[in-house]
Amino acid sequence: MPKHVLIVDDSRTESLKARLILEREGFRVSLAADGREGLFKAAQDKPDLVVLDTVMPQMNGFEACGRLKLDPSTLQIPVLMLPTAEEAAEMPSGTDLPQFLIKPYDPRNLVAKVKELANGSSVAPTSLADHAELEQLRRQAANANKARSDFLANMSHELRTPLHEIMGMTELLIGTGLDAEQQSYMETAKRSSNALLSLISDVIEFSELEAGQLELHPKDFDLAEP
Repeated sequence: MPKHVLIVDDSRTESLKARLILEREGFRVSLAADGREGLFKAAQDKPDLVVLDTVMPQMNGFEACGRLKLDPSTLQIPVLMLPTAEEAAEMPSGTDLPQFLIKPYDPRNLVAKVKELANGSSVAPTSLADHAELEQLRRQAANANKARSDFLANMSHELRTPLHEIMGMTELLIGTGLDAEQQSYMETAKRSSNALLSLISDVIEFSELEAGQLELHPKDFDLAEP
């Protein structure tokens, strides 16, 4: 009798791709669109393995995994998580992490992992190699976040300088003898420039906040002011 795998993923494209890969290897595959449906089908059908996406509506994969392990009727069902590299980098440390496979995955790795878990040859939590991979992903994510923050800060400053010049020239042009139609066009350009400057300033503040460089300046204010 073929092993039964339950795939829980809100992306129909991803779930159908995984089903096709596994059915070609002889597995019987059923699908669920979110964590709640996955829990119901797991309790009802008792599959040999549950494959869980991490980010889903209704209930994410981590919560669904936790509930599977709390329910005596599904406690023994092995779970394979499918996080992205960024999601895996945010997974908590510990010895009780579920088995996982980083997306996008090589179909051969998915088949090998599913065969290992569905056949009961490895239902243990993550191995030392898995933890080493997680640590590497965390370092890569931290480096990527720093590079992104530096890029945002540099680009925002570079954008703000010419924007100030555009705004200054717009103000000067508005002060010249324009007709009503020209005045209307320039007022629109002025409002748009102010909106863009506000957006760029928000990006700069966000990048400074992420980098721990945001400075707070105490200032008195009246609570009664609107």
